[in-house]
Parts: sequence; structure tokens; C-alpha cells
Amino acid sequence: TAPVLGSATVNGRLLVLSYTDVGNLDTDAGKIVAASAFAVSSAGNEAISVSSVAVSGKTVTLALSRSVAGGETVKLSYTRPTTGDNVIQDAVGNDAASFTDQAVSNLVPDITAPVLASATVNSRLLVLTYTDVGDLNVGKTAAASAFAVSSAG
Repeated sequence: TAPVLGSATVNGRLLVLSYTDVGNLDTDAGKIVAASAFAVSSAGNEAISVSSVAVSGKTVTLALSRSVAGGETVKLSYTRPTTGDNVIQDAVGNDAASFTDQAVSNLVPDITAPVLASATVNSRLLVLTYTDVGDLNVGKTAAASAFAVSSAG
């Protein structure tokens, strides 16, 4: 019986796949599951690259190129390689099946408020840049009256 994806979770830069199987996944020395076998994307299909893959017990951990924000959902696909030993399989050689667009949510809430990182002026345009793991909420705009701007000179 081949291992079956039971669940997937993401927190920060780590996406963890938990497989169901009688035994553990194959972690033979020299066996490396190919990062290229995975595709991760976010809203708007923004690709998130997988920098490394680690297999331990019944889990496969993907290290992502960027953090996934609290409340953000990504899509995950796995395409089983057709050649080589770089596939997800159990200790007796049963290969896990490919899957497409598995939704994985970061259920850890984003409790860090955005912080002003810089402000620049170009003619009549004042640009405020904030630090935050995710994007600012474009659906909520501060009123112009919330800002006070004055000249230093």
C-alpha cells in the first residue's frame, strides 16, 4: 500500500506533509526527494520556490523561499518523478501518488502590526513603506485626515 497524504500544515517557511502508511517513509542514506517535484503558489498564483526537502518518519518537510503569513493559504502540488530514486515512497518502495492544488492554510494568526520602515517624497507623492510578513489590507484605507505632513525647511 502506497503512502497517502493525510494532512499538510504551514508555519513560516516550513510546509509539513504528513503521510499515512503502515511504516515510515524511505529515508535511506543518499535518497533525496527532489524539490523540483513540488510546486507552491500563493494568491494570484505567485510562485514560492522550495529550497530543500527533508524526510523523517511519516513526514516530508519543505523549506520555502519565503514565509507564509498568518491566515494565508497556499496551493501545493507534487508531481512524482518518473525516473530515479528521488520520489516520496515508503520503506518497501511503494511510491506516493502525485496531487494537484492541495490548499494549505497557515492557521497561525498574524498578530504583528505593520511598522513604518521608510518614507520617501517624489514631487507631490509621499510613499510610506511598512514591514510586515504579508501585504497590507488594500480593502481598508486610512483617511487622509489621519496623516499630518509638514515641511522640515
